[in-house]
Amino acid sequence: MQTIHAKVQVGTDRTLQVQLPNDVPAGEYEIVLVLHEAAPTSHEQPLTAIQRVRDFLAESTETDHSLANDLISDRREENRREENNDKADLATRWQQWFEELDQLPMPEEREVPSFQQHLIEKYRQQGLDL
Repeated sequence: MQTIHAKVQVGTDRTLQVQLPNDVPAGEYEIVLVLHEAAPTSHEQPLTAIQRVRDFLAESTETDHSLANDLISDRREENRREENNDKADLATRWQQWFEELDQLPMPEEREVPSFQQHLIEKYRQQGLDL
C-alpha cells in the first residue's frame, strides 16, 4: 500500500487525470480518493458559499474557544478550593479523633501469667497431673 499526495485539477466534465511517479508499475489498482478543497490564490474565483460558512465558523470557534477556556479555568479553580477545604476538614477530623482517643479510660493493668505458667495451666485443663 502506498500513499501519494498530489495536487490535481478536476475538469468541467468531472474527470480527473493524475500523473503517477515513475516507481509505480503499470497494472490494476484499487484507490481511495479524498478531496480537500484547495485554498484559493489571488487570481482565482471569490470564495464560495461553503468557504464563507467555514470561515465564519472558524472565527466563531476562536471566540467561543476563549470563553470555553475561561469556564474550564474557573472550574479548575473551584476544584482546587474544594480540595483545600477537604484537606483542612480532614486535618480537623484527625485532630478530634486524637483528642477523643486521649480521653478514653486506660484499662487496669492485670497480671499476665508467664509462659511457663500458661503451659502448665493448659496441660492441667487437658487432664495431666503436674
